[in-house]
Amino acid sequence: MSFLVWYYTKGLLSLFSITRNLLWFLLEFFSIQELFLTLFSPWHRDVSQKYWRGFDPVRLIQLLAENALSRVIGSMVRFSVIVVGLTAFILAGIFSVLVFVMWVTFPVAFLAFLVLGISEGSSVYWVLSVMVLSIFLLALMQYLRAQQEEVLSRPEALLRQFWFSRVLNRVGIEISKERLHSLRSLDELGEMLREHHVPEEDFQQALTWEQKLEVDRKNRSAFWKLENLRKVRPIARQWRFGFTPNIDRYGFDILSRGSFEDMRVCAHPRELESMKMTLLRPEQNCVLLVAPSGTGKKSIIQFLAKQTRERSAHVFSPGERLINIDLDRVFSARNEGEYPQETIEQLFSEAVYAGNITLVIENIDRYMGEGAVRFGTIDLSSLLVKYLPIPSFRIIATVSGQGYHDSLERNEGILQYLEIIELEAIDDATALSVLLDFFDTDEKKTVVFTIGAFRTIIRYSGRFHPTVPLPERALDVAKETALYWQQHPDGPFITQKTVDTFVSFKTGVPLGDIQVSEKEKLVRLEKILAERVVGQPEAVRQVARALKRSRAGMSDSTRAIGSFLFLGPTGVGKTELAKVLSKAYFGKTGSLVRLDMSEFQSSNAVDRLMGSRDLNIPGQLTTMVRDHPYGVLLLDELEKADGGVLDLFLQILDEGFFTDAFGQKVIFTNLIIIATSNAGANVIKERFQAGMDTESVHREIIEYITDKNIFRVEFLNRFDGVIFFRPIAGGELIEVCKILLSELADSIKKNRGIILEFQEGVPEKVVELGYDPVFGARAVKRFIAETVESKIADVVIERNPSPGDIVVVRAEDI
Repeated sequence: MSFLVWYYTKGLLSLFSITRNLLWFLLEFFSIQELFLTLFSPWHRDVSQKYWRGFDPVRLIQLLAENALSRVIGSMVRFSVIVVGLTAFILAGIFSVLVFVMWVTFPVAFLAFLVLGISEGSSVYWVLSVMVLSIFLLALMQYLRAQQEEVLSRPEALLRQFWFSRVLNRVGIEISKERLHSLRSLDELGEMLREHHVPEEDFQQALTWEQKLEVDRKNRSAFWKLENLRKVRPIARQWRFGFTPNIDRYGFDILSRGSFEDMRVCAHPRELESMKMTLLRPEQNCVLLVAPSGTGKKSIIQFLAKQTRERSAHVFSPGERLINIDLDRVFSARNEGEYPQETIEQLFSEAVYAGNITLVIENIDRYMGEGAVRFGTIDLSSLLVKYLPIPSFRIIATVSGQGYHDSLERNEGILQYLEIIELEAIDDATALSVLLDFFDTDEKKTVVFTIGAFRTIIRYSGRFHPTVPLPERALDVAKETALYWQQHPDGPFITQKTVDTFVSFKTGVPLGDIQVSEKEKLVRLEKILAERVVGQPEAVRQVARALKRSRAGMSDSTRAIGSFLFLGPTGVGKTELAKVLSKAYFGKTGSLVRLDMSEFQSSNAVDRLMGSRDLNIPGQLTTMVRDHPYGVLLLDELEKADGGVLDLFLQILDEGFFTDAFGQKVIFTNLIIIATSNAGANVIKERFQAGMDTESVHREIIEYITDKNIFRVEFLNRFDGVIFFRPIAGGELIEVCKILLSELADSIKKNRGIILEFQEGVPEKVVELGYDPVFGARAVKRFIAETVESKIADVVIERNPSPGDIVVVRAEDI
């Protein structure tokens, strides 16, 4: 009974909607109304103009004949298409009426088929059989579809959908068909989500997205729906517009390409609406999209093309074309004897005359002003000034923010005709939708990325690629993560753990959950540092605690991993602690980069660090940090730097970045910044030797430094720690000497294979002869290099020991 009720209500309406859509499609596809209105129009606007002065009857007759021929050809072709189209429309109408009648009379025909018992051999039997079977199958298909849509509206029905396993996969749960079918209620589902520690937000995001995909799939399979029929481009719509041979050669119609048809997310909906309103103007209808590379300038144009194909955006009428012009091909054609400026003017002229062309010019700054000089092209400013005032000349141009300032900002003659639309940076939620949309093609068969993985990628991309805007930076990290996962799969999906592992592998910065091996290293960090930095327990303790806080996620992620100012005399271990810290935290000594700040005392020091736009020279600090974005930045003898340099580092310590001379951000959020200084070294030495406690020394030295105007208080407060190094002497010096001699033995063994042994008393003798209170342990290191290494070199030259031989160094040899 429910089937019969549906059959004569919703089913009948559905049949009416389908037939109406198909009839509308035939009228649109054959452009019947359009062809009637333009029946006697010239073929492709191919009209000859009068080109002579005065009255010349022969030429006039010839001109009229040519134009008449153009109209005759156009009329013949249009009339032929009208006839074919009307024939198809009439036949489709007759067929629709028959189907409608058969649908209404189907139950009567079915009963007659059963009651009358018509013989199988008769023609009536076969007619009724085909009619009954066709209508039944059509009705049953529509009924089941309607029932399924009704069932989908019930929450419990989700568990029975074949695509629901993708929802669970999307939150990191691998589930078999048997286990999925065993779920009987939403309560059981909730228990499963809690068991796998799935956040409610992630599940809802996954469910919403997969439902959207399923609805989209069903809508696409219903070819008879109006939105699907509208995607088929009508014929004959181009015939009333002009020929465009040059445009066809150097451009492609974005509306004819299908790569954008799967797009479901527009990252910039507000800007898209602004662009539509501008393009609909009768005049001044040109758009300039301004945004950094990677923000989505090309995507917003493609989304406009998608809406145009679906007829949901009424910016372009049927028959209009959105042409992306490849100007680089135009300039490359100069090798074939063509002149680029003449070709471009022909392109612009064709666009105006054709009447249905909107040009897309990407990176327009490359063809204007300074950009034309830089990229070796020609300046199109004069041509644009000529054509932009023409209402039928409509363009969508794109430019980066820097390109706009360099090449267009001061060109008022062009900007007055362009509507400037700046693309704002998208938020993390929109970036998540963009990632889901972008990887949909790769995930047709099975889910690859979990929601948690995408969220982690977005978060890390902001930290490790902050100069690249969203969504480009997140897409880059996601693509690299996918490649890494293909080589090192750690499960059926890319999860947050996979992203942590990959980014840690790439950057050397520990991320994600603290693993057992790293946990042991962090617990022992203070001991590891103390093994190499002798006599500075307080300094080692402060640095280790600060880095533990950072790794535990308790520090500000917008600033450097850690920042420390090391104060103390020469040769007490300041630089050594920086080196040891680099190896202990990042796993390699090569992650340390050093700047000698005594070289930046002049008035142009800031320009040397940040770069000079006038001289087109990058800055030393800019280049160093971009080449080594992960590691330890060591600033030696900071007190000797110019005041402007200290102000620059004040910003770096406070905000985690600075903007160089070329307008590019330089990021320090993945660095440990260590500055060393000898400021107040003598006072520190005296106070510690006098037995003063560390806290008292700290207060006195801070007062001394600020009173002497060496560093300002606000500058000192920007560091995570101002750490004092006490002088080392006595037994501590012996330990330092043993470490230095051990390093020397390891180096010689590595380079020559010779085993070096130091007898008892050698460290004491070295300290006795090499120690200088002014230079501290550095003097001992210099003595080892000048004396001990020289002695060993003499032995190697005289004896020529083979690899594996033992060379003994005694105290009396020194």
